[in-house]
Amino acid sequence: LAALASGCGEYVLAATLWGSSSRIAEALSHERSQRSNARYERTVAAARRGTPDVDAFESAWKHGRTLTIEQVCEVARLPYAALETPARKER
Repeated sequence: LAALASGCGEYVLAATLWGSSSRIAEALSHERSQRSNARYERTVAAARRGTPDVDAFESAWKHGRTLTIEQVCEVARLPYAALETPARKER
């Protein structure tokens, strides 16, 4: 989701999601493959360069590391809440 947000120009949202995923990966002792890590590093670097306010990116990353899974799900959903119509909410 972070890469998708970044691809849409939502760099601060992406940083929040990446921050959260990095904390979760650490807690699970998960390591990316070398190939996956290279792609991840390129994507994060591009988002960091695209963010006008580097401090906002870093702050969002740190904030993401403090969120619970439930909070991360809510943060990830926020940009799409405006797209919900009454019919979609009833499902």
